[in-house]
Amino acid sequence: MDLLKSRLSRPLSAQGISLQCYETSWLYEYFFEPNFAGTRSIQGVADRTLEVSHYPNVSDIDELYDLASDPAEMKNIASDSAVRSQLELMCAELFRLLKAT
Repeated sequence: MDLLKSRLSRPLSAQGISLQCYETSWLYEYFFEPNFAGTRSIQGVADRTLEVSHYPNVSDIDELYDLASDPAEMKNIASDSAVRSQLELMCAELFRLLKAT
C-alpha cells in the first residue's frame, strides 16, 4: 500500500513513465452491472478541451461537453449544430481507440 501511495502522490512523468500516449486523448469504458438497476454501459473519450460519451445500447443520446467552458459537464452540446464537426471528430477518435484496444 505504501508503494501505491507513493506512486499516486507523484506525477507519472516524475516516475519515469512516459505521458506521450496521454497527450491527445484518453479512453474510458464502464460496463452494465445487473446488480445496479439503471446503470448503462458507457464508452467515452476526452482530450484537453472536449469529452464525448457514447451509450452503445442506446441510440441518439451521445453527450459532448466543452471542458474548457463547462468543466463540471452540466451542458450537453451534442445537439448543437455549431459543434457537429467536433462531435464527429471525437466520435471517430473514440472508435479508433476502441478498435486499438
